[in-house]
Amino acid sequence: MVKIDKIYESNLVSVLLISSKYDIEYKEKDYNPLPAISFPIRACFRYKSGKFDRIVDTDVILIETGNIEFEVAKFSQFTHDLTLSFQLKDNCYGPINKIAGSGYPAETLNRTPQIETLVRLFLSIYSNSSKLLKDELIDEMLYQYLLNHTFSGIKDPVFKPWLIKKIDTVKDYIHSQSSEDISITDISAVSNLSSYHFSRIFKQKTGYSLYEYLLKVRIEKAKQLLGIGTSVTAVAFEVGFNSLENFSYCFKKNVGISPFQFKKSKISKTS
Repeated sequence: MVKIDKIYESNLVSVLLISSKYDIEYKEKDYNPLPAISFPIRACFRYKSGKFDRIVDTDVILIETGNIEFEVAKFSQFTHDLTLSFQLKDNCYGPINKIAGSGYPAETLNRTPQIETLVRLFLSIYSNSSKLLKDELIDEMLYQYLLNHTFSGIKDPVFKPWLIKKIDTVKDYIHSQSSEDISITDISAVSNLSSYHFSRIFKQKTGYSLYEYLLKVRIEKAKQLLGIGTSVTAVAFEVGFNSLENFSYCFKKNVGISPFQFKKSKISKTS
């Protein structure tokens, strides 16, 4: 059973939340009339359209050119999935044009902890926040991050769906508990695998160590809070750092400027 909810609409995009429930492996065919950029939130499926044939999961962003037929094969290990999809009303968009020129109807981009944090933030605020904030998040997700990315060229992963499901569960834990004092051992324990074994698998699948992933989630959350004027000291502890000094060091190392400079630059743009 597939459910499609239109959760937001602007002049640029219609935002869909697509969910389905199932208990057996199955395939279904469909048609997408509009160019789309989709972020699987909890999913692992095989996607086929023309010459494009790939496993799609929460480590990638799926980009479709529009006016395409496609087939999706679902795996029983997931029983339900969830995808956030942005249907573009204007196809004059960098990544879409690149795909159209390649002869492929679809492609994938590598997914980063930063973009994942923005996607989850949008899901948490879409029903009760201002249109301006939602439009700013959409602009940041689709037009600031993605335009600087290159296509992943990811082939079918060697990971089984049940293992991808464990990785998704751990990602959920990191995003929900990132402000807490959690350790790599705490994170690995969620997978019910040994810390060493799961840490190695997570790095192979995502390209990030567990610590790197957690740190980048915290830094992205910090950027969002600084952007709305929250004090640097409050942000440091709110996103999970144990000292202002450690936060400032990690922020500058990852962003290139200090949190004070970042906050000042954001405020000057809105004033």
